[in-house]
Amino acid sequence: MVNATAQPDPWFQSFDFDPYTTKFSFKNALALAQVSRLAYATDAEFVNRVARQNFKFEHVRIFDREQIEALLLADREKIIVAFRGTDSLKNWMDNLDLDLVGGPFGRVHEGFSRGLSWIWREVQGAIQDLQVRQRISDSNLQSICENAVRPPSLWVTGHSLGGALATLATAKLREKDRPVSGLYTFGSPRVGDREFERNFNMSFLSKTFRFVNRNDLVTRIPLRSLFYSHVGQLVYFDYQDLAHNDPSFWYRFLDGIRVRIEDLLDLDLSTLENHDMIGYLRALLNNQNRTWEELD
Repeated sequence: MVNATAQPDPWFQSFDFDPYTTKFSFKNALALAQVSRLAYATDAEFVNRVARQNFKFEHVRIFDREQIEALLLADREKIIVAFRGTDSLKNWMDNLDLDLVGGPFGRVHEGFSRGLSWIWREVQGAIQDLQVRQRISDSNLQSICENAVRPPSLWVTGHSLGGALATLATAKLREKDRPVSGLYTFGSPRVGDREFERNFNMSFLSKTFRFVNRNDLVTRIPLRSLFYSHVGQLVYFDYQDLAHNDPSFWYRFLDGIRVRIEDLLDLDLSTLENHDMIGYLRALLNNQNRTWEELD
């Protein structure tokens, strides 16, 4: 899908992120997209060099089991977990994997759920090890507040299959009331049914942003006719790379486009231009000076 290890790569030269904002941020979206792209790199030495030297992170960890991969980057202020995508959804979208099974907040895609389970224990343990867990009661807050350590914020992200895994990981954390500062996904397929959508959005809608670049067909599977629904707030990039957050704009655009899942299964995702991570990065960069309120 991408050759993330090729140099020079302009997307890996610098990193700008606000770890404590509570609002939507194109700056943070671009940074999380950069990490999502870095998650595709297969050379651990390259990943460490970019993460530590260019992005200025102190902790780097790569998870890889049964073709499921994730990248964790952390410093004193933030923890970012990016799940890796895949060049082909063939192994994830066959008849068996399209089944809905019990999961956090509702029924979810069987293949995505199984894939996350292969590395989730390790990822969750790494997050807990890095977080500063200091509980301060109201009775002693005043006496120790000067020594209180602010915990690092936690962000979850991913592109393509990685976006689906990131959504499921966030659902697992939120179901147990674990703090997550934001979920940003790029070109993600649908993850769960309408019950999952409803319960997830009740818990985390305000901090979940789902990016769709033009006619990215991957974002349309599994089909709604199979009872799947998207979660979060839509940010759609049109053919001029202009961002919109009005769902009706997206649906009007799709009215004349018919997609058969059989056609998608035969595609190599690297051939889908609008699904490529570079397209998302370029569009995010072109919207850097805009705010959520300026979108339509």
